[in-house]
Amino acid sequence: IATAGHVDHGKTSLIRQLTGVETDTLAEERERGLSINLGYAYLPKPQGTPLGFIDVPGHQRFINTMISGISGIDMGLLVVAADDGPMPQTIEHLDVLDILGVEQLTAVISKTDRASEARIREVTGQTRELLAASRWQDTAFFPVCNQDGSGVDVLQHYLIQHAEQLRKQRTGGGFRLSIDRCFTARGSGLVVTGTASAGTVKKGDKLFLLPTRLEVRVRGLRAHDRNADTAEAGQRVALNLSGKIEKSAIERGDWLVIPECALSSSRLDVAFSLLPGAPFPLKHLAPVKLYIGAKRVAARLAIVEGAEGRLHPGDRCLAQLILENPVSAVHGERFLLRDQAENVILGGGMVLDPQGPKYGKSRPGRLAWLNAMQLPSANESLASLIEQEQLVDLDRFWAIRNHPGIPGEADLPSNAKSFEGEGRHWAVAQSQWSKAVQQCRQLIDSWHQMHPSSPGVRMTELKPALAQVMAPPLAMAVL
Repeated sequence: IATAGHVDHGKTSLIRQLTGVETDTLAEERERGLSINLGYAYLPKPQGTPLGFIDVPGHQRFINTMISGISGIDMGLLVVAADDGPMPQTIEHLDVLDILGVEQLTAVISKTDRASEARIREVTGQTRELLAASRWQDTAFFPVCNQDGSGVDVLQHYLIQHAEQLRKQRTGGGFRLSIDRCFTARGSGLVVTGTASAGTVKKGDKLFLLPTRLEVRVRGLRAHDRNADTAEAGQRVALNLSGKIEKSAIERGDWLVIPECALSSSRLDVAFSLLPGAPFPLKHLAPVKLYIGAKRVAARLAIVEGAEGRLHPGDRCLAQLILENPVSAVHGERFLLRDQAENVILGGGMVLDPQGPKYGKSRPGRLAWLNAMQLPSANESLASLIEQEQLVDLDRFWAIRNHPGIPGEADLPSNAKSFEGEGRHWAVAQSQWSKAVQQCRQLIDSWHQMHPSSPGVRMTELKPALAQVMAPPLAMAVL
């Protein structure tokens, strides 16, 4: 659960009331009464995993830190002060939660000791209006006072009761964690922390640090601030790492992933939406700042399809993000864009292919691939590609979806033909396979008519001719 809301609306005080933990640990934070870094706290439950809280700074200057803390959470905890009501960062934080796909939201009207009952009802109504056009129309509201704790027990009970219902099932696929803190602990060595976004991890596991591709091993781990042997998606995780790695080699936003899914790229093919309230349109190759996981990186937005070279507020498009530095991403991962000067949030969307091509990004076959990647499920995407007679590299299709191999439950469409070639697994429509067989036979028959005395065609002569009409893996499988 991550807090959200304007500066000085009582987010840190609320976490302290809920958990008993002071998340402002820096001397400067305590002196100024202002959160600067991400804070972490945990609330034990009678049974099961504790609730983990991420307290984010509310000041506009620290919106970068706020965004890095929201990645991978299950619920947003929106805090609005009863005396102030909704303020600029209230709206900005809601935009962040919406763009990054946070499905669940709970609203808290804080500082009720500073407002009349009429004012509390007014602010509740204003906040409901803000949420009316969003995915959170049915949000529960809780009035609280952080000074004497009134209302906190009701909120705490609600969060505990709803935690198990809201828990996302994200433990499938390979382990992924975007690092938001790195430090050296006495007696342990190098420790990194983050919110696990997929898969599971256990002591002794080998992981890759991306984008540097350094190999590390998990010496020990803590999940939700408890020593553990394993951790899984949705938990706050601290990993004690060993290997030929120094603290200086790790940056905020680097990823730890399993070796089989160690993909990184400086080109992401995405579905992007420009916010209706964006202050200006975006032209092709506009400079932007990308936020993905806990990472922030400079990029350019290349419009691929869906706009005539310029995006206007509220527009959607297929695009390629051309990055200054490579990142690790998987299909379905959410991202957010700000302008180059990082003054405003522009919009965001979903990664469709984490390894976009440098050339041919708007060719018909490529656009068909990207449109198929927007369908709700992997099986629907695969069926669409087969229907369009595309040759599908099944190993890559599942790898970009964070699966280390082809899942056992994966079903090929009934009209598909699968085969192996070049050390990989492929699928193509039966009609395309039959067409390839016919083309191969025609080429060989034609060659024999031209060379009737020859015992047969050499592969070195046949391969170039086949390559002009079909992909090499399909040609070799047909032969």
